[in-house]
Amino acid sequence: MRRNLIVFTRFPEAGKAKTRLIPELGADGAADLSLELIGHVMRVVSCVSERESIDVSVFFTGCDEDRARQLASADHSFYEQKGADLGARMSAAFAAAFDDGYDMAAIVGSDCPELSESIVSTAFQELADADMVLGPAADGGYYLIGLRAPRPVLFEGIEWGSGTVFDSTVDIASEHGLSVATLPMLRDVDRPEDLHHYESWKARQAVSVSRRARDTLTAISVVIPALNEADNVAAAVESALVEEASEVIVVDGGSSDDTVTLAEAAGARVVVTRPSRARQMNVGAEAAVGDVLLFLHADTILPEGYAQAVEDALSDSERVAGAFSLALDSRPAKYRLVEATVRLRCRLFALPYGDQAIFVRSDTFHDMGGFADLPLMEDVELIDRLRRRGRVEVLPQCVTTSSRRWERLGVVLTTLVNCTIFGAYRLGVSPARLAGWYRGRTG
Repeated sequence: MRRNLIVFTRFPEAGKAKTRLIPELGADGAADLSLELIGHVMRVVSCVSERESIDVSVFFTGCDEDRARQLASADHSFYEQKGADLGARMSAAFAAAFDDGYDMAAIVGSDCPELSESIVSTAFQELADADMVLGPAADGGYYLIGLRAPRPVLFEGIEWGSGTVFDSTVDIASEHGLSVATLPMLRDVDRPEDLHHYESWKARQAVSVSRRARDTLTAISVVIPALNEADNVAAAVESALVEEASEVIVVDGGSSDDTVTLAEAAGARVVVTRPSRARQMNVGAEAAVGDVLLFLHADTILPEGYAQAVEDALSDSERVAGAFSLALDSRPAKYRLVEATVRLRCRLFALPYGDQAIFVRSDTFHDMGGFADLPLMEDVELIDRLRRRGRVEVLPQCVTTSSRRWERLGVVLTTLVNCTIFGAYRLGVSPARLAGWYRGRTG
């Protein structure tokens, strides 16, 4: 399977690089930023190329080939862009790739600092099943497009540079019966308002490098899957940021309320993907830079000192993962019974659930392939696999989670439903069937 990764870039000309940023940075500053972003993307694609045997082509404009090679500091194939507009130039690049015998090709831009090796790898994995893959950008465009065959129609009639590029491309794909896989939403650096996010991203990278150099486990990435959690998400984010975690990533599944706005205002980085808790957590893990991944439900609050507790737990090499004890946010005594039941389950079976903020070393999580793509029981399935690798520690410190699930059906009925679901799963009933049964009873 021959794969071609195409970098589409404009090398900075005097006074013409990142023109929307010139009022903020000046002409030289905008040019320097452009080269900085190009350098990052070239490092990412070069690493992917070496690791996965993917050929890299650079389609450039703004200078001649010798200057392009010098500025890119990379030894790949270089081609000058040809075409009347961006769409025509991308279509021509894809045509050239497939004419050269490639089975898959993907174009990435050069102004997305959040682009990572894992994102590029995931794009080609998605192309195994989909006709095309798109990486949506926060400004309404896309930072990556991948195809398995030339599709000139995808680049026709698009208002390039507008906030409708991604949606228009998806609409065209739908009209022509093409299946589309979507990557996490990332942020390009094109406008003055993007600069704050870029500086935040650089600060996170610096923290990660510094902590790795000290060989500690203090770099924690807190991943929060969310869908219409405007009432809760800010508190969850703030509880994670109190301990100066290396980053907090909220992975939104397409909320129709203010979840995204409130999460960003609280200090989280937000990525967007299709709704599915397992998928959302995997997407967040791919975007994370921490040594430890902590998966926090959007209606759950972390305890004070959680970062030190996690570090202490994982300092024992026999422990591969852990979670916290559970407390509910309602005062009636019946909820203390629920908490006691959870403690008993954890003591007897070493089996925490996802609402207990599961944490795991990042390399272990990725080595295991992350959460299984299940509509239910993805947390139990992961813990089962982790326990085959080592100890899973349930800490005495408590996360505090909303009691809304128990309030909806009542403590007794909710407990019976949970026990039935768990028992049926252990007996081999498929998670898909269990999910349909569960939703039919809980709404």
